[in-house]
Amino acid sequence: MIEDLWKYEQQWLAHKPQDVRFLLHKDIFSQYILPRMSTVLLDWDNESDGDEGNVGSFEECRSKCEAASDCKQFSYSEDGHCKTRVDPRLGKATPHMKSGWFPDRIKRFEQVMAPCGDESWML
Repeated sequence: MIEDLWKYEQQWLAHKPQDVRFLLHKDIFSQYILPRMSTVLLDWDNESDGDEGNVGSFEECRSKCEAASDCKQFSYSEDGHCKTRVDPRLGKATPHMKSGWFPDRIKRFEQVMAPCGDESWML
């Protein structure tokens, strides 16, 4: 993942507009992280922390998250434990976990977030 982020940064530097001076957190989120949240990932923990207890399947865990309008993501462990989360996280590789996101909800979340000023949050 570090190498992928470095490649993204190099590509961004090579193609950025002349008037853009800094790579911002919002750029990393919208152009690098959000596209990785558009699929289900196996052996991945997206750091969901809302304990939903044990459920019978990944699909049942997904349904629990889908039923809560503020839920953006969910994770399901091999032992049947379901977790959900309202603020999006990408997470990390973790054996025996399966993670999923609701990209449309995350995009809406991104659109309503208060913007940072250009002087802040640069990388």
